[in-house]
Amino acid sequence: MFIRSLLTVLCTGLSSLCTAHSNEVHLRVVTEHFPPYQFVKNGEVTSGIAYEIVKAALAKAQLHAAIEVLPWARAYEVALKHPNVIIFSIAKTEQRTPLFHWLLELGRLDFRIYSSSKNKQVKINSMSEARKYILVAVRGSYEAEKLLSLGFRLDSNLILVNDFAHAWRMVEKGRADAIYASHIPPKVKHSSLYGYKQHATI
Repeated sequence: MFIRSLLTVLCTGLSSLCTAHSNEVHLRVVTEHFPPYQFVKNGEVTSGIAYEIVKAALAKAQLHAAIEVLPWARAYEVALKHPNVIIFSIAKTEQRTPLFHWLLELGRLDFRIYSSSKNKQVKINSMSEARKYILVAVRGSYEAEKLLSLGFRLDSNLILVNDFAHAWRMVEKGRADAIYASHIPPKVKHSSLYGYKQHATI
C-alpha cells in the first residue's frame, strides 16, 4: 500500500521568509485546483481545506501575498527554483523531502488505481497487470513520478496532462484506461455518467 503524507504548505528559503515581515521580502504562494483541498473557480482559489489553513496562517503572520493558480508542473518548478515561495498542497516523498522546508501536515493519502465502470475490460490486481493498460497522470506530480519509477513509459502506457480535471476526463471518455490517484474528487464523482471502479491497492 502506498501511503504518503500530504503537506499543506512548504516553502523554499525558509530563513528569509521568517524575516519577510521586517525586510519586506516579496512572498509568492502557488497552488493548483485539487479538491477538496483547494477549489479553483475562474482562475482563483475560492475555498478548500488547505486554502483556509493557508489563508489563516498568512493572516496570523501578517504576511500579504496573492495566491497564484498555476499548472502543477509550473507551480512545482517555481517553488523548487525560487526563494520565498509557498506551495500547497503537495505530497511529501523521500525524493522531495530534502528539497524543501516542510511546514504543516494536513493528512495522509492512500493512492489507488481507478478506472471507469463503463470499461469492464480493465482488471488490475498487480503492477504487472497495470502496465498492460494506459494510465494518465498530471505532469510533474507525485503520481507521475511513481508510475515512471514502476516501469510506465511515456508514449507507451502513460499519458501526462496539465491538471487533475483533465486527467479524470481522459478516463471518463475512454482516452485513458485508468488513473492513479489518492481519491475521486466530489465534482468528478457526481458528474460521471458511469462511476468509477477502485482496483486493488498496489
